[in-house]
Amino acid sequence: MNKQYLKWGGVLGVTILLLILSACEQPTAFQSESEMLSLHQKSFLSGNQVVVLVHGFQGGGALGGSGSGSNGNTNPGFSAEMGITQLKLDENGQIIEKDLMQPYFLDENDEGLPIWLYDLGYDVWFAHYTSGPDVTDSLDESAMNLSVQINQVKDLDSDGKVVLIAASLGGLVSRYYLENTELYANNVEAIFTLGTPHKGMPVGMLLDLGFIDTETQEPIVDITNEAMRTFNETHERAEGVKYYLIGGNAPIAYVDNKVLYHALKLFGDHDGTVLTGSALGRKKNIFDYEIAGISGRFETDETHGFRVGINPYMGKRSDGSLSATFLIIESLLQ
Repeated sequence: MNKQYLKWGGVLGVTILLLILSACEQPTAFQSESEMLSLHQKSFLSGNQVVVLVHGFQGGGALGGSGSGSNGNTNPGFSAEMGITQLKLDENGQIIEKDLMQPYFLDENDEGLPIWLYDLGYDVWFAHYTSGPDVTDSLDESAMNLSVQINQVKDLDSDGKVVLIAASLGGLVSRYYLENTELYANNVEAIFTLGTPHKGMPVGMLLDLGFIDTETQEPIVDITNEAMRTFNETHERAEGVKYYLIGGNAPIAYVDNKVLYHALKLFGDHDGTVLTGSALGRKKNIFDYEIAGISGRFETDETHGFRVGINPYMGKRSDGSLSATFLIIESLLQ
């Protein structure tokens, strides 16, 4: 009889604990564009024209994306030797040096966030760090390269400060620059991150995404949940820089890889690659932590990239409308 009471008492205790965790988890329901944009209606920029885009892992639309290295894929990724390149169009409206920005920020029709910003009159640049199927530099080395490239264009801006728009791993490269007090040169006004794993990624998932070699793909060891928690606890947000985090909570219909979708769902909502809570730096329950010093967190229903599924952060939605991510950025840059 006593054993039976103990058994049911244990079950009841576990049930109560799960209810507490569930109650403390922040809601992840999709917010409409109007709801998101109403959070920040006032512009923080005055005459700022230079926008620097920072690509993600291996130059692909998702962690473990395409490449043309020893694995036989077709996209070579990017190299720091490419430097920082300006978005320019020829007399026919065609992109010059398109290979320096595709396939990450533009779709097969050369549409996407960079063109939309260009059309609004912004001076758009593409930063590059080494990341491809054969090698990806460490976050520290990539941050040093980003530092050099930003310094090359900052004086083109009216106040000597650029705006960073960083996708996926590019957001961590940017933070490794901004939050290194010995490296950061007070030349960034704001940063927008799109699907960046600010709180890391589950180790098991990293191993499943293409069986990545951590010796040649160095950042992988730095973006585990444990490694990012240590980074977040030991680094402060850069003074004077506004941080805007954008994370997708994509429905299964938007994502091409249904198996991966369900696997990631075991950990929470996600954009097809990165967990929504990690992308937003958000606290999940009473045992979790939240990244401090964030100016705005925006949850959309978008996917991690063009290769992950429809309605990506950086491209047109399936109905032909501009992405919610672009509308968020546009509202804050006006």
